[in-house]
Amino acid sequence: MRCFLVFSFLSILLSGNLLAQEPEDLSSLMTETLPNCEDVELNSLRLIPYYFQVGEIDSAYMVLNYFDHYCNKNGMSAITRYLLNLHQGKSSPFPAHYLPTYHQPIGNSTHYFPGQQIYDTRKHYRFYTHYLPEAPRKEFQSFLKSLAASIQLPETATSLEKLVVYDFANGTNALFEKIHSEGLPNTKVQDLRDSLYHQGLNDVMFRGYFLGGAWMPIEGMEEIGAKANLGLTGGVSYQRFFAQLNLRVRAGRARFPYQVFDQDSLFTTREHIGGLIGLDMGAHLIKTYKQELNFMGGIGYDGIDAVSFEEHEPFETVSIGSLNLNAGLEFLHYYKPEEFFGIQARIHNLNYNTHGGTLLKGQAISIGLIWGGTGSSSRRIYQESFKGFYY
Repeated sequence: MRCFLVFSFLSILLSGNLLAQEPEDLSSLMTETLPNCEDVELNSLRLIPYYFQVGEIDSAYMVLNYFDHYCNKNGMSAITRYLLNLHQGKSSPFPAHYLPTYHQPIGNSTHYFPGQQIYDTRKHYRFYTHYLPEAPRKEFQSFLKSLAASIQLPETATSLEKLVVYDFANGTNALFEKIHSEGLPNTKVQDLRDSLYHQGLNDVMFRGYFLGGAWMPIEGMEEIGAKANLGLTGGVSYQRFFAQLNLRVRAGRARFPYQVFDQDSLFTTREHIGGLIGLDMGAHLIKTYKQELNFMGGIGYDGIDAVSFEEHEPFETVSIGSLNLNAGLEFLHYYKPEEFFGIQARIHNLNYNTHGGTLLKGQAISIGLIWGGTGSSSRRIYQESFKGFYY
């Protein structure tokens, strides 16, 4: 009996101690959840602009601190803090190591190898964020734009600070315009753009085009008359100079009959199948990524196949030829990074050897429309790096 009473007393005592040690908030502790970073980020995008607008800058910093504590620092909080510091006149290092590539880049950016140099530079000052719904993301982007626009940088501001503020305040295209006009000197992205710009213009470039137009005598050679002129050109350029090979074909009846001697026979004909094979050397008078104005001088062989039109016994084809010395201008407009159209005009000096027949000596002009393309890795790197601005 005594043992039973002792056992009962101990059981009641132990059970009472266990009940006494149970926390009052055990249920809330067992159902507590950690902060959801997506919710924290969404609320941060909402609260930071609000506190800034009502002038509670310290509260905006507290929201950023909360986000950094629970969700780790990232590009969103880092660049926001950087801009807030500039707005408040505080000096702070640029948070390049907090700006890796996330899923949703804001603004245009180059994602492929040809523009990797520009991309590697720009990812250190562009703002990236995790995937978010469209509305809050755009609203916060608009807030950053207005925040940057309100920043009054001192004269002692660094070139990077000026670059970042201009980028966020005016947008990517405006930044590219400023870079294109060399308006951000002593910045890495400006130096890189200048290097790629000149490299793309001056490196070796292959090009080719089709030409369609007219060929017309202007002094002498009235017998031949105007002809349709079709051709193909291919060549290479380097820095300010280029060389190219020309092939041209002209066809159609001559305006008046002309005579050709061949094998002690005199032939009278109005048939005309002419052509040119020649070489040009030229220089770019004006050369940008959108337009070119070129001067060229050429030399080549110009030949005509003359075939009798008379109904009597036919004869074998008789050919006459001339040295073709020519010079001209062409204007090209690039409507795509590697495609262009333009116009070309040349003057030709000719003296066909008719072996004592009709004198076919004088000058002619050719005018034609051009359509073609280029192949240049350096040019493509530059243009693709700035895709969306130039084309």
